[in-house]
Amino acid sequence: MHRLRRWYEDASLQTKFALQVVISTKLLFAVLLALVLYLQRQAVLSNVEDAGFQLVKVFARSSVQAVVADDYLVMQHVVNGISGERRILYAMLLDENGRVLVHTRVNERGKIADDTLSTGAIRSRASLLQRYSTPDGVPVYDFSAPVYVLDQRRATARVGISIQKELAEIARTRNYIILVGVVVLTIGSVWATYQARRITRPVGTLVRGTNEIARGNLDYHIPVNGGGELRQLASAFNRMTKSVQALIETSRQLSSTLDLDAVLRSVAAYALELVKADIAAIAPYDRDKQEARVKVVLGGRSAEVGDLVIDPERGMGGAVLRRKTPLISANYLDDQSIVHDPRYDAICRAEGVVSAVAVPITLREEIVGLLWVAYRTAKTFSPEDVDLLERMARQAAIAMENARLYQELKASNAEIVAAQEQLVHQTRMAAIGEISAAVAHEARNPLGAISNCVQMLRANSTLTGEDDELLKIVHTETQRLNEIVSDFLAFGRPKPPQFQPVEIHELVETTLALLRRDDRWPTAITVITKFDPVLPMLHADRDQLRQVLWNLFLNAAQAMGDNGELRVETSSRGDMAEILVQDTGPGITSSHLPRIFEPFFTTRAGGTGLGLAIVRRIVEEHSGQIRVDSETGVGTCFVLTLPIDQRTA
Repeated sequence: MHRLRRWYEDASLQTKFALQVVISTKLLFAVLLALVLYLQRQAVLSNVEDAGFQLVKVFARSSVQAVVADDYLVMQHVVNGISGERRILYAMLLDENGRVLVHTRVNERGKIADDTLSTGAIRSRASLLQRYSTPDGVPVYDFSAPVYVLDQRRATARVGISIQKELAEIARTRNYIILVGVVVLTIGSVWATYQARRITRPVGTLVRGTNEIARGNLDYHIPVNGGGELRQLASAFNRMTKSVQALIETSRQLSSTLDLDAVLRSVAAYALELVKADIAAIAPYDRDKQEARVKVVLGGRSAEVGDLVIDPERGMGGAVLRRKTPLISANYLDDQSIVHDPRYDAICRAEGVVSAVAVPITLREEIVGLLWVAYRTAKTFSPEDVDLLERMARQAAIAMENARLYQELKASNAEIVAAQEQLVHQTRMAAIGEISAAVAHEARNPLGAISNCVQMLRANSTLTGEDDELLKIVHTETQRLNEIVSDFLAFGRPKPPQFQPVEIHELVETTLALLRRDDRWPTAITVITKFDPVLPMLHADRDQLRQVLWNLFLNAAQAMGDNGELRVETSSRGDMAEILVQDTGPGITSSHLPRIFEPFFTTRAGGTGLGLAIVRRIVEEHSGQIRVDSETGVGTCFVLTLPIDQRTA
C-alpha cells in the first residue's frame, strides 16, 4: 500500500488526472448499476406480488360456492384452472383445522397441513405473502387469502408461485448492463486519457515557464492560443512574468542608484508596458503645500502635462489624494463623479485622453504621490490592471523614501561635521583662553611696575632731552603692551554680557568720537554714517558692543592707512538689526578670509590676532551673527546682525 501511494505521489499530473477520471467514472457506473438492478428487481418482484395477490383473491372468491356446497369437483375444477400457468407450483384450499380440501396434487387431499407456511396462512385474517425456497433452490412466493361465507371464515386459499424466471431475467439484464458498461468504460478511459493529456498540456507549459523563471529567464513567454480558461491562464502567466521582471528591475535600480528621477522614470515605463497604456505620469505629493506636482511623464504630446500641479480638491488625481484609494474612469471627460477643472480637462483634450486610472503612492498609510495612466481609446480596466499599477506605486514609494532618507542622512552628516568643527573650535578656544589669561595675569604686574617707574623718571627735572625721548618711547610701548595684555584677559576670561536697551546710533557716534582722539586714528579718513531713523534700541551689553565697534572701526582705519572712507549704516530686518561697517582698504585675500576670526591670526605687523576673535564671540553671545565680504583692491565690509529689544520696538 505504501508503494502504491508513493507511485501515485510521484506520478505526473496527466496520469493523476486520467486516473481520477477513470476511477470516478467506474465508481459512478458501479453505483448506477447497483441502483438500476435494485430498481429493476423491485419492479419485477412488485409485479409478481401484485399478480399473486390478485390471483389468490380470485381463487378465494371463486371457491366460495364450492366450499359452501362442499362440492369437491367444483373446487378441483377451480384449482386446475389456476394451476394451468407454468410458474404456478401449487394451489390448495385448507379448512380451519388445516385439512387439505383440494390440492393441485390430488393425493394431498384430506391430509393435515401443519407446516409453518400453512399455519401462518390459516392464522392470517388478511391476504398474506410468505417467501421460501424449495429443497432444490427454487425461490417461491406463497400467497394466501381467507375464504369468507357471510362474514364467517370457512377456508384459506393458497397459491405458490415460482419467481425463478423473473430472477433469471434480472440476471440477464445485469449481465447485459455490465457488458455495455465495460465497453463504455473502456471507451471512456481512452477518452479521459486523451482529454487529460489535452487539458494538462497548458499546465505542463506553465510548469516549464515557471522553471524558466526560476532559472532567471524572465523573457520567457507562453503562446496564447485558444480561448476560455486556458487563454486566461497563459495571459495571466505572461502578465505575472512581466510584473516580476518590472519589480526586479526597479528593485535593482532602487538598490544601485539614489537618482529619484531615474527610478521614477523606470517605474512609469514599466507601468506603461504592463497595462498597455498610452500615457503615464508620477507626481510626488508635497504635504506642506498640499499639492502634487508632476515629476515624470512618459507618452505625453505636450509640455503642459509635465507642468501640471494637482490640487486635492480637483480632478481625478485630487479625488485620489482625498480618498487614498485607486480611481478608475472609463470616460474621463464625461465622468460626472469627478470634480472637473478646466485646466485638467484642457490638457486631457489636448492629449486625447479617453480612459484613465490613478492609484495613490502610499508609505506607512500616508500618501506620498500619485501614479496616473491614461488611454487614448476606450478601455475597460480589470482588477489585475489595478493590482499591477499598485505594485509599481509601491516601488515608487520605496524610491521616494530612499531619496528622503538620503537627504536626511546628508543633512545629519553635515550637522555632525559642523558640531565636530564647533567642538574642536570651542576646545581650542578654551585652551587658548586659559593660556592667554595666565600669560596676561603674569605680565600685568611687571607692566604696572615699569609704567610707574617710567612716570617717576619722567617727573625728574634734570632729564636731558634725549633721555626724556627715550622714556617717552618706553612709556608708549608699555601702554601698547598693556593693551595687548588687556586683549588677552578679555579673550581668556570673558565677562558674561549684562543686557540692557542700547541706542546703537549714539553708541556709534560716541565710539567714533573716542577713536578720533586716539593717536592710531588717521585724521584724513572720511566717516559716512547712514542711520535708520526708526530703528529701535538693541538688546545688548553696552560696553561689550562698544568694544566690538571699536575693534571694527580701528581695524578698518589701520587697513586703509592715511586716506580712505569708512561707511557705517544701520537697518532692521524683522526683529533683528543690521550694522554695516565698510572700508575702502586693500581688502582681504581669499586665502586669508576664512581664518580672520581665528585667535592669533593676523596679517598686520604688531597685531595680536585677538580683535576679531573677541568680536565674533561677543556677537554670538548676543545671539547675533557676523559675516564679512571682501574684494582685493576694493575694500572690506562687515555686517553685524543683533537682536532688537522687543520692549522698545
